[in-house]
Amino acid sequence: MGGLRKVLFLLLFLPLSAVGQINTDRVMLMGRNALYYEDYVLSIRRFNMVIAAKPYLAEPYFYRGLAKFYLEDYTGAEDDCGAAIDRNPFLPDNYELRGLCRINLGHYRDAIADYDKLLGIDPKNESALHNMTLCYLQLKDYGEAVNCVDRMLRYWPKNASLYTLKAQAYLAQKDTTETLKAIDQALDLNPYEGQAWSMKAAVYANRGDYKQAEEALDKTIQQMPKVAGNYINRALARFHQRNLRGAMNDYDTALELDSANYIGHFNRGLLRSQVGDDNRAIEDFNFVLKWEPDNMIALFNRALMLNNTGDYRGAIRDINAVIKVFPNFWTGFQFRAEVRRKMGDTKGAELDEFKVLKAQMEKRYGGKKSGNAKSTRKVSDRTMEDYDKLVEADEDEDNNAPT
Repeated sequence: MGGLRKVLFLLLFLPLSAVGQINTDRVMLMGRNALYYEDYVLSIRRFNMVIAAKPYLAEPYFYRGLAKFYLEDYTGAEDDCGAAIDRNPFLPDNYELRGLCRINLGHYRDAIADYDKLLGIDPKNESALHNMTLCYLQLKDYGEAVNCVDRMLRYWPKNASLYTLKAQAYLAQKDTTETLKAIDQALDLNPYEGQAWSMKAAVYANRGDYKQAEEALDKTIQQMPKVAGNYINRALARFHQRNLRGAMNDYDTALELDSANYIGHFNRGLLRSQVGDDNRAIEDFNFVLKWEPDNMIALFNRALMLNNTGDYRGAIRDINAVIKVFPNFWTGFQFRAEVRRKMGDTKGAELDEFKVLKAQMEKRYGGKKSGNAKSTRKVSDRTMEDYDKLVEADEDEDNNAPT
């Protein structure tokens, strides 16, 4: 407040010829104050006034771009940063903000170009190097990502998180030897590096060593107890070891932390169905279908549970919807035949059974089995024959955010 009083004092006592200059500065200060208090629309209005009066200044374009960035108008913010750079190409903040805008727009090559220019001005800008690494990871240019991390390690060799980032690049290339080497370097520097333990668990899980994966996830959860994904991953490790109770407990915890987690609800629903907790399994599948009404695997599983609880009409409704989308899903026809018999619809049941029998005959003469032999499936895999398999995250899911 002292600075603002000083500006007002100068306005009162300076000559009239200087008032125009000070008024512009005052409006600029008002815009920055509005920006600080997160009134982005008001701040944009103030910066518009400054730009109208003095369009050759870089500063109001940068701050207006910053306000637009917070309003998630990344295209407008990118344009304003460009205008600021045109007027003064030597300010690193302009390149840093435009780089973030371009990342949010998915323009990773352009973002890298901005970070290159920024690093030409400020070679030790850690956030620029980190975000550049993430851009290369998004582009699957893993060699350059490793080079960026090595560049950071020259400046900050004791930063354990950098080795974790390096491990991520190696893991994306499926180079588990280098991944584990980088992880061990991270943990030597900081045994409490939760992300490193998480990645170590991923390596073990990919190898099928679920016991060691669980132990690594225990360490991860000690350091990152509020991350739902850690419990989801440990639940899968426990499931593969047939520790269903432990897996169920982890899904419960994950959903307490993230009530909208798709994997948590779907997998918990399957586990509940396996232990005969049909009504609560239906609740989980209801949640999945609320967010994904066209998820036929969840719909079929709900049909199975509705049948178990005696809601035959609901089961028929759900299986009809599944068969309409997947007319060659013979398990669905067999199930519908069973439900129809329970309802007294013998003719309808026989029609379904005949279709199944005909399909089995055709399959015997050259057909091939669909589905996969694994006990889990990826989120993106919607093969109906895998309806009874727990889901795990797709390998290309991105959990990194620019800083």
